[in-house]
Formats: sequence, C-alpha cells, structure tokens
Amino acid sequence: MEGSLIQLNDLPDEILLIILKKLDNIEVLYSFIGFNKQLDQLVHGSIFTNCLTMTRRSNDSYYPLNGPVFQRFCSQILPKIHHKVKWLNLESSTMKDILLCTNYPNLYGLGLYNINKEYAFRIFTDETPLIHIFQSKISSLVVDIPQKSITGTGNSITDIFTAILTVCSKLEYFRFGPAYCCQLRFQNPPTISSSTLLEMHVRVECFVDCLYLLDGRFDQLQRLSKQIPNLKLFSLRCRWATDKYSELIVPLLHRMFNLVELDLRLVMFGEKRFFDGYDLKYNIISHLLRLNKFVFNISSHLRLNDQIYLSSNEDCQLSFKDIQNNKVISCVDYFSDRKRGQCHIYSYPYQGKRYQSITNNFSYGLFESVREVSLYDERPFEHEFFVKIAKSFPFMEKLTVYNKKAQKNKLHQPSKDDNRHLSIIQYPYLTTLDLNDVHDDYVEQFLLDTKTCLSRTLEVEIDYEPVERVTHNFTRDATRINCAKLLYFCVPSEISIQQQLKDYFPHTKIYYLCVRAPVDFEDIPLSSNVANDEMFERDVMAVQRNGIALKGWFFENSIIDIYSTQLGNIASQNTTYSQCSFTLIDGCREIAAKYPDIKFDIMIINNTCMQLVNRPTQFDVMVTTNLYGNMVSNVCAGFVAGSKYGEHYAIFQ
Repeated sequence: MEGSLIQLNDLPDEILLIILKKLDNIEVLYSFIGFNKQLDQLVHGSIFTNCLTMTRRSNDSYYPLNGPVFQRFCSQILPKIHHKVKWLNLESSTMKDILLCTNYPNLYGLGLYNINKEYAFRIFTDETPLIHIFQSKISSLVVDIPQKSITGTGNSITDIFTAILTVCSKLEYFRFGPAYCCQLRFQNPPTISSSTLLEMHVRVECFVDCLYLLDGRFDQLQRLSKQIPNLKLFSLRCRWATDKYSELIVPLLHRMFNLVELDLRLVMFGEKRFFDGYDLKYNIISHLLRLNKFVFNISSHLRLNDQIYLSSNEDCQLSFKDIQNNKVISCVDYFSDRKRGQCHIYSYPYQGKRYQSITNNFSYGLFESVREVSLYDERPFEHEFFVKIAKSFPFMEKLTVYNKKAQKNKLHQPSKDDNRHLSIIQYPYLTTLDLNDVHDDYVEQFLLDTKTCLSRTLEVEIDYEPVERVTHNFTRDATRINCAKLLYFCVPSEISIQQQLKDYFPHTKIYYLCVRAPVDFEDIPLSSNVANDEMFERDVMAVQRNGIALKGWFFENSIIDIYSTQLGNIASQNTTYSQCSFTLIDGCREIAAKYPDIKFDIMIINNTCMQLVNRPTQFDVMVTTNLYGNMVSNVCAGFVAGSKYGEHYAIFQ
C-alpha cells in the first residue's frame, strides 16, 4: 500500500485528473479531501465541487448516502467547499440536514429526488429556513416525486406545482416529474405566473391544461411568450378532443405572427357547426401572413339537436376554394343512432401514423405513413370496402372495426363458403386486429379464407361466442386456416377446453378469461433490512391502499434476450430439519377431533397443490394453519412463498 501511495503522489496533476474524473464526485471528495496537499488542491477544483449528487441510486429509486459518508460530508467536507457548490442533487430524508449544515453563497440549482408528495407540499409552504433558500437562491429546480406517493388523498400534484412557482420567485429552469406520472390538472384557469421562467418541463393531464400554461402567464418563456416574433415553425398535436379552440388555441396562434410552417393535428367539439376551410382562412391563415407551409389534420364533432341545416361534404369542400397550395380532403358523416356528426379535414398527402373513424364515405388514396386504422359506421362495411382499405393503407399494422350492422351483399351470394368471385384481401403487415364490437359478419370477413388471407400470426381481440358461431362450433373448414394464425384465444371460465378446440387452434395459446381489467402497479422497494420505521410504515400503507401486493423482480435481465425469473441460492449452507412440524400436526389433530364433520388429513404441500388445481371441487373449504395456507395459495397461484405483514396483509413473491 505504501508503494502504491508513492506512485500515486508521483503522478503529474494532468494524469491524476484523468483518473479522478472517472470516479464519482462524492467518492473523490470523501476519499481524497485532506489526504495530502496535492490531492486536496485537485479535489477542491470546480470539476468535483460544483455539482454534487448526495444520493445513492438503485433500481430507479434514490437512497441517502451511507451513515459515515453522510456524517463526514455534513460536518467536515461541505463546510470546506461550501462556496464552490453550485448544484445539489438530494433525496428527501437528508435534504434538510445538507441544506442547513452550512451556507452556500453560490448555490443556484437543486435536484430533489424521491420526495414524498406531502413532504414536497410542506417544504414549499411552511415557514422554515428552507423557504429562504428557495426564494433567494434557486434559479434552476428539478423535482422528482415517485409514483407510489402520488396516489391517495392529500394535496394534489397541481397544488405542489403551484406552491413551487409561488415560492421560487427567481426560477428560470423548472423540471417537474417524473413526466410519466406527474400530470397537472387545473379545475379552473390557474392563478400562477412568472416573469423569470425561461424553460419549463411538465406534463399535463389534458389538452386544455396545456393551453392554460401557454396563454401568456409565463411571459419570458423563450419559445412561448406573449408575442413570439422569432418562432418560424410550430407544431400542435393532440389526440384528445377539446372545446377550447376559440378561447385558447386561436389566441395562441395569433401570438406567432411570423410563422413560416404550421402543423395542426386536433380533435374538437363544435356546438353549431363543423370546423372547415372558412375557420382556417379567417381565424388562422389571415393572421399568419408569412405562412408558407400549412399541414393540418382536424376532426370536429357535432351533437345533433334537430338542426335545421346540416352541411354536406360538398359544402365542406367548397369552403377551401380560397386556400392555395394545399390539396384538402374532407369527409362529413352523420350518425342517427348516436345523434352525432363528424367532419374530418386534412391536407394531402396525409402525414399521420393513425387514421381514426373511417366510414363508407372515405375518400380513397394512398396513405403510406399510417400504421393504425379504426373503422366505424352505422351502415354495413361490404367486402369491396375492405379491399379499398387494404390498398389505401399498405403498411397498416393495427386495425380496429366498430360496426353492428350485418353485411347486405353477402345475402346475394350463392353459398356462404363459395366466394370465388370475390378478391381475397391480404394484410401483409397486420399484427393486431380488434373485433370486439362487431357483427358476426365481420368476424367471418376476416376468418373466412375465401375473403381474407392472414399472411402472418397476429393478436386478435375477439369474443368467444362470435367465433364459435362463425366457425360452426369449431368445425368449419373454410375458417380453419386463418384461425390457426391467431396468437391467443380467450375462453370463458365456464367452458371446458376440449381437444377439438385445441386442434382447431393448433398454434394458438388458449386462455381462460376471468375479467378484462388493466393492472396499474405501484412500485415500492422492499428489503429485509428496513432502514427505519418510516419506510416500514410506507410499505404497509402501500399494501393497505392497494389491497394486494406482488413481490418480485421489476427488471429484465439485460444479458439474455428473454424474460427471466431469478431464484437466489445460498451456497454451502447446511439446513437442519426440526421436529416442529410433528408438534404442529399433533395440535391440528387434537383440534380436528372436536369437529367430527370436518375431514382431517395430512398432505405434503406438493400433493395438496396438485389436488386443489386438478380437482378443486372435492373440497368445500380448506382450513389450514397460517404459514401452510400461505404456501399452498402461493404455489397454486404460480408464486413462490412470500411474506406476511401483520395478520391482514401478505406480499407474495
């Protein structure tokens, strides 16, 4: 060791810097500050002191530094380098101690990670010494609230967002997240504003919330201010419908008066009329005098309330007569059953990846960019319609059909299986087909090999009963070939899977269907070495809040290209079998003697599980000891044994 230290001290500063840069700043400061004069001078440099990450990260979770490291930083290291620190990344449990252990005259940026929702609201609203730091120093702020703390009651994410912008009066950069779970929702137009904020990263729950933030209240945002004379290109895309076009979208576009290129992809509700070329001309184009390229894809929806006049597709096309340099396609439909109307207008060639709610009025063309298509109408889709759809969308990967009306033309065909006069449709790239809400004729349309050739295996969302009817109880030869292309098929739990069904779907995974319900997991780190009572209480509350918990690995092995379940093994450890099980059995036998109507038996775990899975009806109810019952239920459910939290909650692994 002494020789190695001599070699390290003999290295020039340039080489030492190359070595130290490969280490974490916290490790460098903890290991070398005060070590000797040469290293002490090097590690005091701005490379190692300007930005400090005072956390440990594991499995996408943030944890405090180890005790001795944390204590030395607060008592010795941070007071020595306090004037050099400009940015601190902290986690909630040690944040207060680190920020208050010394003064940071040049601190301007904070990253707050793994910060509980309620704690976040408290530190930005309570009168504490931290408030002074947020108000007087911080111009850049990153706030990361874990998803597990967002659910439940208490202050909302929007409350915290509002509190931060109210307190941090010097804020120029603000990232609020993580974006996938921290979604802002404003019940009313927010009251917050900022004259200093230059860059903001947030996620909103709906389109209107986005427009609220872009209405000029943050008047120094470099890309979205009250007037944006330098903005040349702007794209606004939203899949969710809005009724705030006139109130929020039009004023936003008017502030961008030097736009050269504009891309609008919107879905809107109308009260009296559809959105058409007149709206584009008078509300948008006439205000953007430098506009050279305008790409749009706009759907508007109208509720039918006995209107005297309903515009036609010809009326809609006529409204575009004064719009130059654009080929515009329009499609107007009215649905009497739903009492709704829709108008779809777009510039051609079409540039989106999705084309929604296509009807029989569809204007055919070539849409090479589209990958997802949905069809809807209250009039039947005939075979010729699907031929045109396949030609118009040659690279379609997902198709959803909504139509409850029976096909008409098939009634005039000589035979249900004799469709040789029809062209067979091919969907070479189709991987997903949704037929959950259709008449049986459309199930037949895709399963009959004289109408459709499914060239590859695909996921098909479809109910059991229509398939049973169309395939003549899984005996029809004309549907056998396409049925063999299904990746999976769900069978109601009351149906017994017979060999005939397996033969009809030879390459298909057949599942029992219990309930169609999405599962949203709340991820909480779990360890046998609980750091403190607060973490233990957090885990218990999470189980109580969700009602059930699954314990397991939440990552995919990166070395192999398949999903893997890992079971740990402790090598070279001897185990001793005790006699406690016999005492337990004797106790159970004594209790069972008091209840002669209950059959008492002794079965090992494997045999019990096999009996329950293969022939569950032989038991009216099973009464077991606690641990035995847990093991049985876990094995039957496909889990290995888990842990219990008190008498009410269990976590299965």
